[in-house]
Amino acid sequence: MRNAPSVSFPVGRCSFYGWVLFSLGVSGLAAFAGLHAMAYLGRATPLTVTQTASGLLICVCWAGVAAWHWRQSAQGRLHWDAMAAPLSRVGPAGMWRWQSAGRVRSADLVRVDNVLDLQSRCLLRIERPEGGKQWLWVERAQNPDRWDDLRRALVAVR
Repeated sequence: MRNAPSVSFPVGRCSFYGWVLFSLGVSGLAAFAGLHAMAYLGRATPLTVTQTASGLLICVCWAGVAAWHWRQSAQGRLHWDAMAAPLSRVGPAGMWRWQSAGRVRSADLVRVDNVLDLQSRCLLRIERPEGGKQWLWVERAQNPDRWDDLRRALVAVR
Protein backbone atom coordinates (compact mmCIF):
# COMPACT_ATOMS: atom_id res chain seq x y z
CA MET A 1 0.00 0.00 0.00
CA ARG A 2 1.41 3.39 -0.94
CA ASN A 3 0.43 6.91 0.04
CA ALA A 4 -0.70 6.18 3.58
CA PRO A 5 -1.97 9.42 5.13
CA SER A 6 0.02 11.29 7.74
CA VAL A 7 -1.19 10.44 11.20
CA SER A 8 -0.46 11.33 14.81
CA PHE A 9 -1.60 8.68 17.27
CA PRO A 10 -1.62 8.84 21.08
CA VAL A 11 0.11 6.03 22.95
CA GLY A 12 -0.84 5.36 26.55
CA ARG A 13 -0.72 2.51 29.00
CA CYS A 14 -2.34 -0.49 27.39
CA SER A 15 -5.11 -2.05 29.45
CA PHE A 16 -4.73 -5.31 27.52
CA TYR A 17 -1.05 -5.53 28.50
CA GLY A 18 -2.00 -4.83 32.11
CA TRP A 19 -4.57 -7.63 32.04
CA VAL A 20 -2.05 -10.05 30.51
CA LEU A 21 0.43 -9.32 33.31
CA PHE A 22 -2.33 -9.62 35.91
CA SER A 23 -3.55 -12.93 34.44
CA LEU A 24 -0.06 -14.39 34.47
CA GLY A 25 0.32 -13.42 38.12
CA VAL A 26 -3.05 -14.92 39.05
CA SER A 27 -2.17 -18.11 37.13
CA GLY A 28 1.07 -18.46 39.10
CA LEU A 29 -0.75 -17.91 42.37
CA ALA A 30 -3.44 -20.43 41.37
CA ALA A 31 -0.77 -23.02 40.52
CA PHE A 32 0.87 -22.42 43.89
CA ALA A 33 -2.50 -22.75 45.67
CA GLY A 34 -3.21 -25.92 43.68
CA LEU A 35 0.08 -27.40 44.84
CA HIS A 36 -0.93 -26.67 48.44
CA ALA A 37 -4.35 -28.19 47.86
CA MET A 38 -2.78 -31.36 46.45
CA ALA A 39 -0.55 -31.60 49.53
CA TYR A 40 -3.53 -31.03 51.82
CA LEU A 41 -5.46 -33.83 50.10
CA GLY A 42 -2.49 -36.16 50.47
CA ARG A 43 -1.76 -36.44 46.73
CA ALA A 44 1.56 -34.62 46.93
CA THR A 45 4.38 -34.15 49.37
CA PRO A 46 3.63 -31.25 51.73
CA LEU A 47 5.69 -28.13 51.21
CA THR A 48 8.08 -26.96 53.89
CA VAL A 49 7.73 -23.55 55.50
CA THR A 50 10.73 -22.34 53.45
CA GLN A 51 9.17 -23.55 50.20
CA THR A 52 5.85 -21.92 51.07
CA ALA A 53 7.52 -18.62 52.00
CA SER A 54 9.63 -18.73 48.83
CA GLY A 55 6.59 -19.38 46.67
CA LEU A 56 4.66 -16.50 48.23
CA LEU A 57 7.68 -14.20 47.91
CA ILE A 58 7.95 -15.06 44.19
CA CYS A 59 4.24 -14.27 43.69
CA VAL A 60 4.55 -10.95 45.51
CA CYS A 61 7.72 -10.05 43.58
CA TRP A 62 6.00 -10.90 40.30
CA ALA A 63 3.08 -8.64 41.19
CA GLY A 64 5.43 -5.79 42.11
CA VAL A 65 7.59 -6.08 39.01
CA ALA A 66 4.55 -6.45 36.72
CA ALA A 67 2.87 -3.39 38.23
CA TRP A 68 6.11 -1.36 37.98
CA HIS A 69 6.67 -2.45 34.39
CA TRP A 70 3.13 -1.57 33.37
CA ARG A 71 3.41 1.85 35.07
CA GLN A 72 6.67 2.45 33.16
CA SER A 73 5.02 1.73 29.81
CA ALA A 74 5.87 4.31 27.17
CA GLN A 75 3.42 7.16 26.77
CA GLY A 76 3.39 9.85 24.13
CA ARG A 77 2.54 10.28 20.45
CA LEU A 78 3.59 8.27 17.44
CA HIS A 79 3.70 10.34 14.25
CA TRP A 80 3.81 9.20 10.64
CA ASP A 81 4.74 11.97 8.21
CA ALA A 82 3.94 10.69 4.72
CA MET A 83 5.74 13.54 2.95
CA ALA A 84 9.05 13.45 4.85
CA ALA A 85 12.21 11.86 3.47
CA PRO A 86 13.11 8.64 5.30
CA LEU A 87 16.29 8.52 7.41
CA SER A 88 17.61 5.55 5.46
CA ARG A 89 17.09 7.33 2.11
CA VAL A 90 16.04 3.95 0.74
CA GLY A 91 12.48 2.76 0.33
CA PRO A 92 9.20 4.63 0.22
CA ALA A 93 8.84 8.22 1.34
CA GLY A 94 7.72 8.90 4.87
CA MET A 95 9.17 9.06 8.35
CA TRP A 96 8.14 7.91 11.79
CA ARG A 97 8.64 10.14 14.83
CA TRP A 98 8.15 9.49 18.54
CA GLN A 99 7.28 12.19 21.05
CA SER A 100 7.39 11.08 24.68
CA ALA A 101 4.78 12.48 27.04
CA GLY A 102 5.91 15.78 28.48
CA ARG A 103 8.49 16.41 25.75
CA VAL A 104 8.22 19.29 23.30
CA ARG A 105 10.37 17.80 20.53
CA SER A 106 9.87 14.51 18.77
CA ALA A 107 12.65 12.09 17.85
CA ASP A 108 13.06 10.64 14.36
CA LEU A 109 12.85 6.86 14.14
CA VAL A 110 14.70 4.53 11.80
CA ARG A 111 11.83 2.06 11.70
CA VAL A 112 8.64 0.89 13.31
CA ASP A 113 7.85 -2.82 13.19
CA ASN A 114 4.37 -4.18 13.80
CA VAL A 115 5.31 -7.26 15.83
CA LEU A 116 1.84 -8.37 16.93
CA ASP A 117 -1.40 -7.22 15.33
CA LEU A 118 -4.55 -8.06 17.28
CA GLN A 119 -6.84 -5.87 15.13
CA SER A 120 -7.84 -3.50 17.96
CA ARG A 121 -4.35 -3.23 19.44
CA CYS A 122 -0.80 -3.67 18.16
CA LEU A 123 2.57 -4.32 19.73
CA LEU A 124 5.18 -2.17 17.98
CA ARG A 125 8.97 -2.13 18.17
CA ILE A 126 10.48 1.26 17.40
CA GLU A 127 14.13 1.77 16.56
CA ARG A 128 16.02 5.02 17.09
CA PRO A 129 18.92 6.20 14.89
CA GLU A 130 21.41 5.67 17.74
CA GLY A 131 20.35 2.02 17.92
CA GLY A 132 17.98 2.06 20.90
CA LYS A 133 14.80 0.00 20.67
CA GLN A 134 11.56 0.42 22.56
CA TRP A 135 8.29 -1.48 22.70
CA LEU A 136 4.92 0.26 22.41
CA TRP A 137 1.39 -1.01 22.75
CA VAL A 138 -1.10 1.02 20.73
CA GLU A 139 -4.84 0.57 21.13
CA ARG A 140 -7.77 1.55 18.98
CA ALA A 141 -9.50 2.94 22.07
CA GLN A 142 -6.88 5.71 22.31
CA ASN A 143 -8.20 7.33 19.10
CA PRO A 144 -10.77 5.26 17.15
CA ASP A 145 -11.08 7.87 14.38
CA ARG A 146 -7.39 7.63 13.45
CA TRP A 147 -6.87 3.90 14.07
CA ASP A 148 -7.30 2.86 10.43
CA ASP A 149 -4.88 5.59 9.32
CA LEU A 150 -2.26 4.29 11.75
CA ARG A 151 -2.69 0.74 10.51
CA ARG A 152 -2.39 1.91 6.89
CA ALA A 153 0.87 3.65 7.74
CA LEU A 154 2.20 0.53 9.47
CA VAL A 155 1.47 -1.52 6.35
CA ALA A 156 2.83 1.14 3.97
CA VAL A 157 6.36 0.97 5.35
CA ARG A 158 6.80 -2.79 5.20
